[in-house]
Amino acid sequence: DGLTGRLPVPSRLPGVPLTLTYRAGGSEAGNVGANLAWECDNPAASAVNPVAGTGGRESEAADAARDRVGAELQECRPAVTLGDYETLAIATPGVGVRRAKAAAGQHPAFPCLTVPGAVGVTIVPDVPRGEGWLHGPRSVDRPQPDPGMLAAVRIQLDSARLLTAEVYVSGPSYRPIEVEVALAGSPLDVAGTNARLHDRLASFLDPLVGGQDGTGWPFGHPVRPSELAHVLQELVGTDATVERALVRVAGSGSEFGECADIPLGRAELVVLHSLRLLWSLPVDPKVRIGTLPNGLR
Repeated sequence: DGLTGRLPVPSRLPGVPLTLTYRAGGSEAGNVGANLAWECDNPAASAVNPVAGTGGRESEAADAARDRVGAELQECRPAVTLGDYETLAIATPGVGVRRAKAAAGQHPAFPCLTVPGAVGVTIVPDVPRGEGWLHGPRSVDRPQPDPGMLAAVRIQLDSARLLTAEVYVSGPSYRPIEVEVALAGSPLDVAGTNARLHDRLASFLDPLVGGQDGTGWPFGHPVRPSELAHVLQELVGTDATVERALVRVAGSGSEFGECADIPLGRAELVVLHSLRLLWSLPVDPKVRIGTLPNGLR
């Protein structure tokens, strides 16, 4: 469509001929992994596929085709319920939509009102979330759909909506938060523990792999300090005690709150802006007390 699936056109430099050859498909063998470097004869050229190849399948047998057509005839094509809108958005061909959230009455021109007949669909694209994704060179902590993806989903839903429905497709809003956690304990590796706590909390708040079920932070779910403290306590186990967790919206200038939740809008997600960890010695005299590691307060 001019954006998604666009052909790469290298600049033509005088005296530097360049031939680009690529292949699409290849059945199941075409489902290559992510972050693979392409082979380039020209040393000045390089390319990497940031996401894994998907959708490649072997030739369909006649019996399988007959079953598939029979199942498709029984599918409900129109989008009637909010779940229908979400399912159709994720299934939009040609684009990688990872999550979708439909809300009745959500109109972009009237964010504080419920508009009858309007359906707002918020989509989140699929981006790499493999091992070590937080620190990779192409890490994306706030995925946003590009204009091509938004247009493709709009066309998909517009063809399935009811006549009286107005459908609006958009990307999510992210609310950055700052977290301050007080812990009591004396871990042997403070820097390593701090890094693990940061990565665990960032993953827990992530829009794709966060939340209690690991499928992404729920749209509109408030940020509760007690919930964050519980997640961090599970990580440190018996090596330390999470005494309190405080949160606030990044850049708001407000005080950290221990009991107040941070509410989110129905099309809003959250992202970790910063984490401050304050260590102290355990009060219980039965707990081992020795020389404090560097950086432990």
